[in-house]
Amino acid sequence: MQGIRWVPRKHTELSHFDTILDSGTRDRFRNFLARQIGKTAPTRESEDADPAGAAQYYVECNNYLRNNIYDTDRFRVLFNENISYGFRRNLYGLKAYGIAINLLAVLAAYGLYRYHIFAVTRGTVLDASKT
Repeated sequence: MQGIRWVPRKHTELSHFDTILDSGTRDRFRNFLARQIGKTAPTRESEDADPAGAAQYYVECNNYLRNNIYDTDRFRVLFNENISYGFRRNLYGLKAYGIAINLLAVLAAYGLYRYHIFAVTRGTVLDASKT
């Protein structure tokens, strides 16, 4: 596979510099995850001084979350949302094929109508009833 380069995903949702979450929610999540993985969450200053170390911390947090949500009984809502997301993503991926098949069906129906292929007319019905 020449020309394709793997780029690691950046786990920045919990970073001080990310604005996806409000600061209160982000701090609550960071404190919870720091307790769970047994490490101190980086401060704004330590993130600025050592971005690679902070990135590694956030990768560990995401790994912890990913590895601890497999219990489908405890995390039923998350499990159902993941199923729904996968279903919608797969349907979106098949959208182009569905449109193409529908267009072919419309063109085929028009061709059958326009050129009277398999057309049922009054004469064919009367001829068939005589036999």
